[in-house]
Amino acid sequence: FFVLFGGWCCIDRASVYPVIMFIVVIVMTMLLDIIQLGLFFGPAEGNQEQRNTRRFSQGMTIVSLIFKPLTCVLASLALYIRHIGRVPVGEGGDGEQHDDTGYNAH
Repeated sequence: FFVLFGGWCCIDRASVYPVIMFIVVIVMTMLLDIIQLGLFFGPAEGNQEQRNTRRFSQGMTIVSLIFKPLTCVLASLALYIRHIGRVPVGEGGDGEQHDDTGYNAH
């Protein structure tokens, strides 16, 4: 799910909505990771296989929480570039109409 929104964000460069949706999904998954750690973090119980599985799950959740804020910052930068970096139609200062799709047709 997370990867699909990231792919949509990279493919559709004409709109800021995929970036906004991607940032929302990142924040939601960060909250779910924090909840998962709060509920299930603690001493591993059970046999060796169950302990290893639980430790691996906790470790991957922590690694995910390390990289998701970086991804959120990069997506916010992409949002800024897409939203602020465009010249609105008719306000170019040179008197000609500008294409507001975000694609360069030259």
